[in-house]
Amino acid sequence: MESLCDRAPARPLWLRLAELLDECACDHGVNEARRRREFNRLWDYISAQMRTVLPNRRPGCTTEIIHEGHSYIVTFGFDKVGRVREVFLRQNKTGSDIDSMMSDACIAISLLLQHGMDIHGLVAAFGENRDEGANEGPPASPLGAIARAGAEIETKLRPVT
Repeated sequence: MESLCDRAPARPLWLRLAELLDECACDHGVNEARRRREFNRLWDYISAQMRTVLPNRRPGCTTEIIHEGHSYIVTFGFDKVGRVREVFLRQNKTGSDIDSMMSDACIAISLLLQHGMDIHGLVAAFGENRDEGANEGPPASPLGAIARAGAEIETKLRPVT
């Protein structure tokens, strides 16, 4: 069975969503469950495309992270409910290639966080250096260390439910 999300959009997504809502409201027959599933898939797709716009003035927290002997000064920005939604980074080697790469990576992390991914999901996605048989280990990269620090700070400010 073809999904409405699988077809190339001929109309804007918001219009397709409105049409699905209208069909769900009018038809309580056999197709209602399918339409509701399609509506939920489409809604999830649209919401994932939407960026959380942060207020100009927002709370933040700055901390030092040390990974494999390198020091990084990281600032985490939070949304209204206390979730990490942006990451800024400074380090001692300003202007170096590694500085540019880490700054760009933090921009990418911020965009992921503002488009719906949570910091705990990032922690799970980044690799760890584990001993054989161990359940967890230290982060494999500075980005993993940054994500883990952000998750720890968010958990302290806003316990995971």
